[in-house]
Amino acid sequence: ADARRTADEYSVLLDGFLREEEIPRRHVHGAAIASVVPALTGTFEQVCMRLFRKHPVVVGAGTRAGIRIATNHPRELGADRIVNAIAVQHLHGSPAIVVDFDTATSFDVVAADGSYAGTIIAPGMALAAEALVQHTSRLQRVELARPKAVIGRDTIGALLSGTVLGHVALVEGLIARIRAELGSPAVVVATGERSIPTLGMLACN
Repeated sequence: ADARRTADEYSVLLDGFLREEEIPRRHVHGAAIASVVPALTGTFEQVCMRLFRKHPVVVGAGTRAGIRIATNHPRELGADRIVNAIAVQHLHGSPAIVVDFDTATSFDVVAADGSYAGTIIAPGMALAAEALVQHTSRLQRVELARPKAVIGRDTIGALLSGTVLGHVALVEGLIARIRAELGSPAVVVATGERSIPTLGMLACN
């Protein structure tokens, strides 16, 4: 998201997305904003009013979310983390783990009693790959995809194995550790902008 864009620009963009997906505006009955860019919150409130004539619910530190935040500093929790927990609780019950694949790969943990137990934040797969390229002079950027083999036979294969399969191993390992700490086979739900490329490589259930 770009804080320099206006509500008019975002209205045109969102309206275009709705048209592309063949979703009439009249089918949108409500809106919620869970922003990690505070400067854009007011902008998207205007967008909701212009396109849908709806006052959006803005999720933040003071929102009555209907879920107990059992962390040491509840007000530090991002709005996106809260929304993930509410959604998984509503759709799948608890205990549950939401793995959110984006710039960071985040794990939102909902305990058996329905409370938000905590989170884990790791560098996202694309971010880790970019950092590796930037800090090593002889490595090149590659399109992130499943490698043909675990053991790389050339530089590209080695990069893909370490970056992609390494990230998959991180996700599987943390899910196993979370489940062990919860003492329960918590359901796992994946979300986020980069979830689809990673999902097909996960072995955990």
